[in-house]
Amino acid sequence: MAHRNEENAGPLWSNKTKKTCGMYCTKKNLNGGHVMHGGCLTTLADAALFTIGEDDLQPNKGWTSNLNMNFVAPVRLGEWVEARGKVTSSTKFLLFLTGELHVDERIVATFTGIVKKAGPHEGHDEDGKLVIDNFEERMGPLWCNKTAKKCGMYCTKNNLNGGYVMHGGCLATLADASLFTIGVDEIPNLSVTANLNMNYVSPVRLGEWVEARGKVTSSTKYLLFISGELHVDERIVATFTGIVKKGPPRSRI
Repeated sequence: MAHRNEENAGPLWSNKTKKTCGMYCTKKNLNGGHVMHGGCLTTLADAALFTIGEDDLQPNKGWTSNLNMNFVAPVRLGEWVEARGKVTSSTKFLLFLTGELHVDERIVATFTGIVKKAGPHEGHDEDGKLVIDNFEERMGPLWCNKTAKKCGMYCTKNNLNGGYVMHGGCLATLADASLFTIGVDEIPNLSVTANLNMNYVSPVRLGEWVEARGKVTSSTKYLLFISGELHVDERIVATFTGIVKKGPPRSRI
């Protein structure tokens, strides 16, 4: 069964003057542990890269090349979570950013990102206007096969970003969900994502089926380490690594 966030995410609010992004945690954003889904927080961080870095990306925007998330504390129902950050370096082709997700002054996650700058005429519609992302309004559903240890979803119009390809936050949500499918045999109840690192390789286009495949690379008493790839057929569109913090053991009946 898909978590609520995998069916619908957002909306997100951006303050381009303060260079912040935020959203409320609603029922549709909760995971199985009744806290905000890690994929939803990753989507917020991904969107924040383009608000924080807007001055360096105008007028042509860009695309996320890498996003690394460290989850520090849970976000609970009704709380306002806000992304704050700064540009750490800018080159001709790449923009490097770092930031934090806050509930008031409590840090709930940290992130770093690399944005590949778009060239002339990239990231615009036919009239030359920047297209507003609509992924933050709705996404999903995801299908998970726990026997084959795979997760997948179709790229629909609801998942597209301003470049008419699948939103990076959507791909990160798929990767996050797949951690618990790939590691299902070793993950007890109430486990949570501690870290998710995404490397975006190739775009996913409208109508394509994207599938997460991976393996457990290491397991300790408290942590599970996983690596994987997102595929469209045999084409790799992203790679990811994740660390899951194990919860208490499953109760025996």
